[in-house]
Amino acid sequence: MRSKSMKAKAMLSALAAIGLLFISIIAPVTVLAEDNISVSTVGALQQAVGQAEDNQTIVLSDDFVFADTVINMPDKNVVIDGRGLIWNMGTFTVSGNGSGSLTIKDFKFDGSNITGTCLTNKAGDGTLLINHTEIFNASTGAIGIAATGNAKTVISYTKIYNNESNNIGAAINVSGNNTTPIEINNATIENNIGNGAGYECGAIAGKFYSGDLRISNTVFRNNVNNCANSGVTGGGGGAMSFHYLRGNISIDESYFQGNKTNGTEASAASTYDGGAIYIFDGRDGATFTIDQSTFDSNLAYDDGGALLIQGTGNPGLTTAITNSTFYNNRAYGLNGGNRSGGAIQFFKNGGSSKMTNTVTGCTFVGNQSGNEKTTVEQRGGAIGLSGAGLFATAAVTNKDCLFFENKVYDGTGKINSASNYKDVSSTSTLQEGASNVLNADKGAEPKYTTKMILGVDTPLLTDNLSQIVAGVDGEVIKTIPIKPEGIADNTNTSSDLPIEDQRNFDRYKDNGAVEMSWAKYNANGGEWKNLPDMVYQGAEYYEKDSKGAVENYFMIRYKAGTVTPPENPVRDNYIFEGWKNQETGMMQKEWPFVLDDNITFEAQWTPVEYTVTFDSQGGSAVAPLTNVASGARITEPEEPTWEGQIFGGWYKEA
Repeated sequence: MRSKSMKAKAMLSALAAIGLLFISIIAPVTVLAEDNISVSTVGALQQAVGQAEDNQTIVLSDDFVFADTVINMPDKNVVIDGRGLIWNMGTFTVSGNGSGSLTIKDFKFDGSNITGTCLTNKAGDGTLLINHTEIFNASTGAIGIAATGNAKTVISYTKIYNNESNNIGAAINVSGNNTTPIEINNATIENNIGNGAGYECGAIAGKFYSGDLRISNTVFRNNVNNCANSGVTGGGGGAMSFHYLRGNISIDESYFQGNKTNGTEASAASTYDGGAIYIFDGRDGATFTIDQSTFDSNLAYDDGGALLIQGTGNPGLTTAITNSTFYNNRAYGLNGGNRSGGAIQFFKNGGSSKMTNTVTGCTFVGNQSGNEKTTVEQRGGAIGLSGAGLFATAAVTNKDCLFFENKVYDGTGKINSASNYKDVSSTSTLQEGASNVLNADKGAEPKYTTKMILGVDTPLLTDNLSQIVAGVDGEVIKTIPIKPEGIADNTNTSSDLPIEDQRNFDRYKDNGAVEMSWAKYNANGGEWKNLPDMVYQGAEYYEKDSKGAVENYFMIRYKAGTVTPPENPVRDNYIFEGWKNQETGMMQKEWPFVLDDNITFEAQWTPVEYTVTFDSQGGSAVAPLTNVASGARITEPEEPTWEGQIFGGWYKEA
């Protein structure tokens, strides 16, 4: 019995040791309040995700050991909270076929010492959500999307910056032949550089993509495609480059600024196109849409300063660009073409290809086709139409658009100020608002000046009353105001205008990306004096005369916006009584006033009245004249009498 007891004790001791060993392995899993689980190792993280309850959050502890990590997509909805810790060692990959969702939030991936793409989705099902995360300093790409089947990727409120790559997208690389849906919302993607040769190396890049990519409220800034051309492609689309697009890309309420292609000031390959976006051979019924977005100061060393959109095949590509602003984009055309398109080039690849392009309610200002190295006469400072093959030139339908101050260069490398094709390469016809404002500054002696249409001599992007924001920092998407009572204001007669403008305000009859409603305050013989010089940004507008006085003061809003009057005007010898509503014919008593369409208020004045007294200097009293208006003539009163004196007349002053 004694030996059995000792044996039993030994077995218990052994089991206890095993138990302690087992406990030491899973010890990094700690249950926190509210059912959160804290983990400190990759193994514990994998186990916690696999065993998590629905809607459970797993948090990384302060002492988490970063290393290569592969997490299987769960069948439930699980959150991994990185708590802002710096993940600086090892890649993070999501794989497996779970049908739930995995949310990665508050991670900061520093790719300086990470070999491989920092974060990759290889799942075959379920949804990967990347929220409130930063990925930076990667040398082999920030995010890879190699998902298959029914998997989905959603990236929100995430900043992807200062990354590089070789032959893939530096910020987000979409694997070849990918069919899965991708959503990018409220992200900031900036300062990423794609290197290599002959591949798609925009900040976001893909080939043969046939899924649905939806981008909204996202900022793309200063991304560069440095990939060299090696024959077919390479170097186009600093922010986005897609080769053989077969799916659908939609971009809404986003801002593209300062992105550029490969190239130098002296030379460029034929694919250094699309400073911001390069769609090379959209085909098989692909669609590409842009709405309520701004493209600012993007650069292509060859064609398409902001966008190069090329369609091929039948069915080919359908493009719709609506309610968007293109400002100061440049296409240098250094590969020798003469329809480079300062903002957009549409390119039809083959006469039998089907390509439909529509541009509606957009503003094109200050875009440029060509530069000092240009050796051919450029056409299309805003939009260039080109193609390859017989009957292959692309076409575009422009509706409700505003084009002005776009530039083209001649064959000697000088700005061609006399060109009749400063706006769209295919037309020189002047349109003054009924369908578009187009070619309004064509020729050597333009009919219109910038101030006549935009209200300023040097147009700039401004907040312009907008509340639409993009990026993780909520940047206002800027637009360009139009001048009240100019040819872009309230002149369009089309019946199929967009319902809203770029800022989500109701549309009526304005041309371009913005619609305004205004109240005009007419001084009606009076004036405003000593107003500051006008810096027009879309909310107030006035013009001074040669003496610095203002007769009409505009308060600019939008339909259903409210206005109050400016400070009262002045008029010598008159008293200001208020504002008369020209629609009702009545004095406007209630403010703020809610705008519908444009309206005029007229100042109402009452002359200052005087009393004229007569000092008879000792003679009989003479009754005064009352209620005498300023400037009015008076009749001579009766003569006073004074015994022994002869009345000699009236003098203005004694």
